[in-house]
Amino acid sequence: MSLPEQLAGLESNMGYGAPPGQSILQRLQGLELRAFGAYGTGSIFERIGALQQRSQSNNSKPPQQAAAVREPSRESKERISDLIKKANLTRAVAVPNTFPSHFFRVEPGPASAGENAPIEEDYFDTVMQASKNRVFKFEKMPVTINIAASADGGYTAAALAACGDWERRSDGMIKFAPLARPDDARIRLTWAHLGNKADSHDSTLGGHTVTKWTKKPSGRLSLLSVGAIPVPLYIPSRGPKYTVPPQEIEINLDLIDTKDADIRYLTLRNIVAHELGHALGLLGHSPGKGDLMFPITDEHSRISQRDLNTIRKLYEKKATVPL
Repeated sequence: MSLPEQLAGLESNMGYGAPPGQSILQRLQGLELRAFGAYGTGSIFERIGALQQRSQSNNSKPPQQAAAVREPSRESKERISDLIKKANLTRAVAVPNTFPSHFFRVEPGPASAGENAPIEEDYFDTVMQASKNRVFKFEKMPVTINIAASADGGYTAAALAACGDWERRSDGMIKFAPLARPDDARIRLTWAHLGNKADSHDSTLGGHTVTKWTKKPSGRLSLLSVGAIPVPLYIPSRGPKYTVPPQEIEINLDLIDTKDADIRYLTLRNIVAHELGHALGLLGHSPGKGDLMFPITDEHSRISQRDLNTIRKLYEKKATVPL
């Protein structure tokens, strides 16, 4: 088979659809990120051979028995219990098939009719307030993203898993396409050392997203000669009124590296998913503790139904600032 045919077969087997217009090398690198969490080395033929071996081994593996459950340390149990108490849970909702158990943070509901307003279905108004009533959104999917190389391959895998969380939870409304070249991507994720608070369990400084935009002039004046007499003519500008360079997501490794080994990658995955929410257009933060876009993100955070309701509502609107 030709190289494009081999790549198409691998993409089909791995469930990865490359965005249109990508070169063979870009498609190959996207598959390597999915399969290995890093770019391969060697000739193109050697790299395709490694991908084919991975694809075949995944398809031929017999069902494995579940690994023995590892009993967490006493310190881990105490810390998890302390986190649950601080969250003021009315009930603990455990995520299945995980151990130690991970819990959703549930806000207490109204005690009786008329006491405390019920929780809204979304926080769209908060997003609009943060953006001064401008709709920031991508008009085309998939969104191209470049994930900088890191010394720890688990960091790259956690970032890719965060992209997958948005794709899966949004039923494909949100899609990402990893690219090898930063210059070609609309979102660039980098690893940085931003400083850390004294409390290593606080994830407020886990990362940040930089979104810049410039408003274009609405038009320009030109002179038109009519019978040797110059007449001013206003020519309106075409296209979007704003220009937006690629967005930058910086993840604070100073904080991530202080996390316990059993939650480090899960915390990183949730922090990246939170920052991706900002990059997708969810400016500001949700006031609800149970939402991914709540200001504090930790290993308990998840993309909630309110997060999904809000981003769907946002993407139903016409873009004021196309990303």
